[in-house]
Amino acid sequence: MPQYLIERNIPGAGKLTAAELQGISQKSCAVLNTLGPQIQWVHSYVTDNQIMCVYRAPNEDLLREHAHQGGFPADKISEIKTTIDPQLRNSPGCATAVGRDSFRIVFLMPLTLPAETTRKLQASIERYAAEHLDEAMGDVKAGPPAGRGTG
Repeated sequence: MPQYLIERNIPGAGKLTAAELQGISQKSCAVLNTLGPQIQWVHSYVTDNQIMCVYRAPNEDLLREHAHQGGFPADKISEIKTTIDPQLRNSPGCATAVGRDSFRIVFLMPLTLPAETTRKLQASIERYAAEHLDEAMGDVKAGPPAGRGTG
């Protein structure tokens, strides 16, 4: 299922109290319950004047309906294509990842799994990558095998 980033412009959002944020969360969850399991709230980030939310949904229309029913702004909705992030490894304060480069790329799959299954799958993938790190990164740095194109 696609993931989306929703930008909600809310002046003073960073000054909202824990109780106010809890109220917003409860309202959002109540609306989600009425819309059904095809829309899922992943998490949100609160900045000074915005709340940035990550959701899974089949389309933008359902996200806009959630915002409408909840009374939330949805100033900009962008589909998340790929996620990159640092993975801390052996050196404290040094962001390394799968390989000697400073990032890893995680491709989103249209698959919804229970949280515990997702954690186990991610741990398994990370163990495999750590065990086969040099071999895998050597292949990536070398480019595609002879006779094959890039895509």
